[in-house]
Amino acid sequence: MSHEPYTFISQETPLVEQAEHVFGQAAEQISSQVESAKETTRSLFTTVKETFSPVTGWISWIQDKFPPLAWFIYAAVILNAIPIAIFLGFLAATTLTVFSIAGGGILVVEGFFFLLGCGVVLPVIGFAVFAAFIAFAFVLLTYGGWKLFRTVIRIFGFTYQEAKFDITGAAAGFKRGLSRSREEGETSYGNHGARHR
Repeated sequence: MSHEPYTFISQETPLVEQAEHVFGQAAEQISSQVESAKETTRSLFTTVKETFSPVTGWISWIQDKFPPLAWFIYAAVILNAIPIAIFLGFLAATTLTVFSIAGGGILVVEGFFFLLGCGVVLPVIGFAVFAAFIAFAFVLLTYGGWKLFRTVIRIFGFTYQEAKFDITGAAAGFKRGLSRSREEGETSYGNHGARHR
């Protein structure tokens, strides 16, 4: 059983040839492994046969020389076949039952840990959803306020430049009005003082 080293494939080799080469090498390796397993099994059976050959030889010699012993062996095998089959069925059923109980136990334990995990993750998810709702409400109110502000400005016919101009004009008018009232106040104070003299 000699294993040939893998041969490397050049980049110029077409893909189909590369696949054939790889599958060929895989088939050779599998075939050599199967041959090795066959040889091991054959040697194992040979060893078992050689080990028990004195016993089997003695039993067959007794069967040839003393037929009632052969009849006893055949009768024992026939009569014990059904109880042995029932026993093997019982073993299979109990094994299946034990595995299903163990599987049920595994499911119960896994369910417990699932519920434990849900007990941790659900409040976190609830808090995250609540925080997202609060953020959404804030953004919605801000957006609604902005849309309302723009609608009010449009209704009154203001634009940003007009509002800026009006505020600047109002401030200038306020200053002019303030300075006039001071001038009038000084003149009226002066006149008022002249009247009293």
